[in-house]
Amino acid sequence: MAKKLTFEKFLELARSRATPPSELRDYIEFDPHSPLPQLRFRSDVLLDQPPETFNLDDEIRQIGRAIDRERREQRKSLAFSELKGVVAEGDSWFDLPFFYNVYAIAEWIDWNERFRMENIADYGHTLERILKDHAYMRVIETEHPDFFIFSAGGNDLQIGLAKGKFIHDYDPNRPANEYLTTEGQESGAEGLREIGRQYQELLEEIHKAFATLPIICHGYDYPRSLNGEGQWIGQYLKKQGIPDRLMNPIVDSVLNQLNDVIKKATFSITTARFLDCRGKTGPSDWMDDMHPGNPGFSALATIFENAMNRYPDR
Repeated sequence: MAKKLTFEKFLELARSRATPPSELRDYIEFDPHSPLPQLRFRSDVLLDQPPETFNLDDEIRQIGRAIDRERREQRKSLAFSELKGVVAEGDSWFDLPFFYNVYAIAEWIDWNERFRMENIADYGHTLERILKDHAYMRVIETEHPDFFIFSAGGNDLQIGLAKGKFIHDYDPNRPANEYLTTEGQESGAEGLREIGRQYQELLEEIHKAFATLPIICHGYDYPRSLNGEGQWIGQYLKKQGIPDRLMNPIVDSVLNQLNDVIKKATFSITTARFLDCRGKTGPSDWMDDMHPGNPGFSALATIFENAMNRYPDR
């Protein structure tokens, strides 16, 4: 059991470079009640309460970004400065809290040091939030990267799944590939159409402003619905009465449709490429039911690196 701390002492611990990042997991965790990756303090670890204005996700994000900047400063060299630059925007498949010791795709690319990485992804961001913030346009303008890589849409699906709107309740007579709801503004089919529309908007905006910038997207690998007690996906399927044996087939079907939507959005953009990452991670490579572990994310990072190295080939 973690030693109880005051809030100020926790901040000192979190910000200390002498503290092993893994120790922070004794005090903070992903909130199991949030459909999106969002941090919270573990119960009964603080002696007092943080200020109402304190945002744990912002604090951990800022510490992680500072660590990244320090690492980049330490390895600056002429050879490193001549590497091709990448701006990465997206969600938890590009960015995870630094204390987890699991590196997402963009983080692995950064660590591999075959490209210069500017990673502005945020593990809790939806595609809708990314479009609203428009940070990618400002960073591309500043960094003049050789590539823009993008990962989004999964968190948008998570919201619909958590609401119980995107997937039909269990019906023993319904085929696994027909569980996506199709009627109404909050249906799964409408959710996918909106993801496609937003992807198209983002890709066209970037292409219009930066006509020669290569853009590389993906549509995730198949989730493991029961891993990690089903914190992200499994718990919501259980609420809809779906038995364990059908969870992966149902989610695989939805994931296939998401891949189709994202792939289609890239067709009209000459500089955009779609990477099919389905089936590219092993069955034991996963941290939980929504995120691969280091072996899986490392393998996916290599797929992105290879795609950038062979661009403009499709």
